[in-house]
Amino acid sequence: MKKTELDHRIFELLKKKLGGKVSESTIRPAITRIRRKNPSLTLNAAAEIFAKKYGESVQKFFNERDREAFGTIKIEKVNIKVSKQKRKVKPLKGDLIKMEKSDAKWDVFICHASEDKESIADPLYEALDKAGLKVWYDKSTLKLGDRLHKSIDIGIAKSGYGIVILSESFFKKDWPQRELEALAAKELEGQKVILPIWHNVNAAFVRSKSLLLSGLVAISTTEGIGNIVNKVLEVVKPNNGKSSESSVPTAILTLPKSKESTRSILEGTIRSLQAIDKPTITQTIKQMDFDVLKRTYLDVLDGVSFLKITGSSENENIFCFIREAIIERDRTEGAELFEMLFKWYFETTPYCRSEILKIFATLTTLRHLKDVAVKENRTSDLVAEFGRSDSYAIAGINAEILQNIKSSLSENDCKRIVDFSIANDQIHCSYSAKNYLIKLLPTCETRVDRGKLDQLYGLIG
Repeated sequence: MKKTELDHRIFELLKKKLGGKVSESTIRPAITRIRRKNPSLTLNAAAEIFAKKYGESVQKFFNERDREAFGTIKIEKVNIKVSKQKRKVKPLKGDLIKMEKSDAKWDVFICHASEDKESIADPLYEALDKAGLKVWYDKSTLKLGDRLHKSIDIGIAKSGYGIVILSESFFKKDWPQRELEALAAKELEGQKVILPIWHNVNAAFVRSKSLLLSGLVAISTTEGIGNIVNKVLEVVKPNNGKSSESSVPTAILTLPKSKESTRSILEGTIRSLQAIDKPTITQTIKQMDFDVLKRTYLDVLDGVSFLKITGSSENENIFCFIREAIIERDRTEGAELFEMLFKWYFETTPYCRSEILKIFATLTTLRHLKDVAVKENRTSDLVAEFGRSDSYAIAGINAEILQNIKSSLSENDCKRIVDFSIANDQIHCSYSAKNYLIKLLPTCETRVDRGKLDQLYGLIG
């Protein structure tokens, strides 16, 4: 069983041990929320926290064979308890109650922040209404603490399209932005789309808040209410006022019918990175709040693993983001992101192995990042990675990394490096690996058996 299957395996086992009382659609978002609160958590640790949150004893999730196949698995014994207590549901506000009970259908619904009511939401609603559209518009508006997820869910369930006014006020609200992003990826019956409107914000600002939302083609309020209404009509009633579900412009994001909303969220984030140039990526990294950056960074890493991203040229921007996010932030933040990258890499072993190792080779030349690489037994992980080199190119990159951190290698690390180099012909036959080993081996002179050293020197010439 490959390590890349770890995600699916954990969710399947959790679901099985919970006796079907909690579905995968509940488990996955729950664990995702735990990781959002603390992005440095590994998938295993987040799953463990989730499992412990419930009751009823489960002796083991993994038998010996499973643990051997996965490598280091932190979850072995957890307590699981499924609460039988009924969940208390807060009563919905007036408009939501009416809407939830009604069978009425709307052409569009409008989601906005209360601060944008007078400047854009009210005029837009009136103009759309005059244009003959049926519009759900929460007259009381969404205020701090309102349940955005419930409001939008009901709105889009009853409407063909959803207009979301993205503004500084909208992003300042204490609403879970992930729920809005999940809306762009959830499965809905029929064809549903989001129509984003940017109000006094630009592309750089939206990107700094959410790469996924910035990837949706939008219209700005600077173009005027009339143009906005015309654009909405082109989508909602494209055939002279006759609604057509099949005529949705490609410029508007169609909500996918995939059963895995997680996949769609990750795909959206990856596509957003692929669509912008490298200077824009750097600017976005600098402008992002660090909490937003950590969440986005984790999304990108999960996307690379989940979507099996390779090192092809079309994915250059993805690796640029992974590298530059660490370099462009201050030392403390960069070190935290680098630690996240280490944990992710050694947990998943991605398909783009050489590209991530090149990033390690670049970053371990920086002193403050080298400290991250050598702490918490990371040198041992890097030496093991060196031993797994399965090509001349990979061997060369791994040897470069070890050369960068040679001052922190233990005696045992040195012995393993020499043993691996002798046993693995992908290492001792690699021209680039030889060059780095020649610089590295003097560090091992007094720590390794002289006979083995001479044997290795003979192999690398």
